Amino acid sequence: MRFAMIILCLTAIAITLVHLRRIETATTAQVQRLSARQLQLRRQLWSQQLQLGGLTSPDQTKKRVEQMSLELTDRAVNSEPDRHTGSSKAASD
Repeated sequence: MRFAMIILCLTAIAITLVHLRRIETATTAQVQRLSARQLQLRRQLWSQQLQLGGLTSPDQTKKRVEQMSLELTDRAVNSEPDRHTGSSKAASD
């Protein structure tokens, strides 16, 4: 009877160890997948930051302003007084 109980306990321990190793393997695989995804997202973010940096550079902004024929003025030049408040537009902005 005692021998059967020892065999039963050892079997339960062995099954538990196999189960824990399976979980560990699955978790390790998931960590690897998530790390690969994180690396992919970092590369994508880097690419988008480079693209955005190029689009917001002063040269590119100047080209787009010229292409769109925008008539931009400096706020200091357009400092006429506001009719409703009496203060200048440049001072209120």
